[in-house]
Amino acid sequence: MNNITASAKQIKEDVKNSLKSQAVQHVALSVDCWSFNSRKYIGIIAHWLNDELERHSSAIALRSLKRQLAYDMLAEIILQVCHEYDIQKKVVSIVSDSASNLNRSFSILGNIEDSEWEEEDSDHDEDIVDIEPILEDENNEFLPLPMHHRCVCHSLDLIVTEDAQKAEFSAGFRNQKKITFPKCLAFWKKQSRSIHAPDMIKAIVGCYLKVPNITSWHSVYHSMETLAVVMQNKCDSLNLVCDYLEIPHFTETDVLFLKEYTMVMQPICKATDTLQQDKDMHMGCVLPTLTCLKRRLQAIERESMQYCHSFATACLNGIKVRFGDMLNDRSFLMAALTHPKFKLKWIENKDQKDDALQLLKQEIRQRSSDQVTLWSGVMKKEDTDILFEDFESSAGDHELEMFLSNVVKDVQCLNSVPIMKDMFITYNTSLPSSRPAEGVGFSGLLKDIL
Repeated sequence: MNNITASAKQIKEDVKNSLKSQAVQHVALSVDCWSFNSRKYIGIIAHWLNDELERHSSAIALRSLKRQLAYDMLAEIILQVCHEYDIQKKVVSIVSDSASNLNRSFSILGNIEDSEWEEEDSDHDEDIVDIEPILEDENNEFLPLPMHHRCVCHSLDLIVTEDAQKAEFSAGFRNQKKITFPKCLAFWKKQSRSIHAPDMIKAIVGCYLKVPNITSWHSVYHSMETLAVVMQNKCDSLNLVCDYLEIPHFTETDVLFLKEYTMVMQPICKATDTLQQDKDMHMGCVLPTLTCLKRRLQAIERESMQYCHSFATACLNGIKVRFGDMLNDRSFLMAALTHPKFKLKWIENKDQKDDALQLLKQEIRQRSSDQVTLWSGVMKKEDTDILFEDFESSAGDHELEMFLSNVVKDVQCLNSVPIMKDMFITYNTSLPSSRPAEGVGFSGLLKDIL
């Protein structure tokens, strides 16, 4: 135990020293809060970029909550942790989930009782605690926290699990969904509960079919996608399997419905998978990814669909509602503009592109001016008047021109443009999703321990 304690202290000191380093300019926090066995916990992860623009993440706190979580308590814990690691002046943002206990994703299939599909590992009652209203409480009178960003991936989840339900106002979508989805559920349930079914399916259809994990709509989508492909190519063989499993056959309307449904879901799932990465992921990926998602759904909406037009419309409306403010947020815009992979290329509207370019010019000139002021503080006035004449605008403009003309997309190209590099670190230290923090495994660790 002494060795474990000593190792833990050494690891903590190493993390402290890394965060205190002058090479670490900014730190972003991911905050995750959940209940487990009737006790509440809060976990905090720190994310930062070093001088080589490599991303680092480290768990810096795991605390048990003694009373009902409120703003003052949450703020006190976060600020205590920041003080403990001496990063209170470096923290630029906090990212958290945008919903409590992500729906059991079979809610997209309809009203399915939990008892109809039991999970294997259900010994402990685990639930995520919604902290977004606390972090966004503007009426608090003390302990101000850094800027709060909603987890983008959880917002995308809510588009699929909640906003998409509005598609059921369309009778065509609603009625066919009530026919097709119960068949899919019956197929997966029979497959999962039979020892011989998977091998029999492989023998008849030629491949194993995925069985979804009910805690993830991604898993539901991928299972539907696989089933839809098999339906389109081997519907007769699939119906032989249905005979063996004693469930209803899939019809041509089922095939068409699943084809349209997965066509709408595919770009949303791809966007979520992209943004929930931690390695080589930056806040600058958010707006270009959402813009591409919006364009793709608009293109799908324009296609002739028999059943799922209302589904595409509902998802598009969900994007407008949940991300409308973000699409006009200066920090998200600057994050994308300073990213070598995106710059101005993802903006189609000429006026918007011109405005974005002016925004870049204003900031880089301001930072150039700040450097000039810093340098001139150690020089005689008559020297600075000559040396720095017109330098404030020309130095920044030159860097910006070099940055925009460089075809290299890797962030390492920023080493040749130090002011742009500094801007990139300022706006791209934060991650768009809190899921990499969840991946550190706080709740999983507790489950193993308890």
